[in-house]
Amino acid sequence: MDTFVYLLSSIIYLLCNIAMLMLAVRAILSWFPGLRGGIVDVIYAFTEPLLLPVRKLLYKARLDSLLTPLDFSFIITYLLLVIIRLICGSLL
Repeated sequence: MDTFVYLLSSIIYLLCNIAMLMLAVRAILSWFPGLRGGIVDVIYAFTEPLLLPVRKLLYKARLDSLLTPLDFSFIITYLLLVIIRLICGSLL
């Protein structure tokens, strides 16, 4: 059983690292709105399903109408990934 927990937490830890890296790349790519195609589309296709549930939650809570240049769904998703990674890291 311990081997299964170790393996599962290792996989989740790795996936969180990949997702966080792709979110960071997406944040940098957002500074260059003219870039499209190839790897840019892959990054957006991978990260959008991560951001969409948080965006929907913020929309229901009416927090999306704040007039700020910050993407709160991005920040919340990134922080959730950090927390999940910390929990999985403590199990390793």
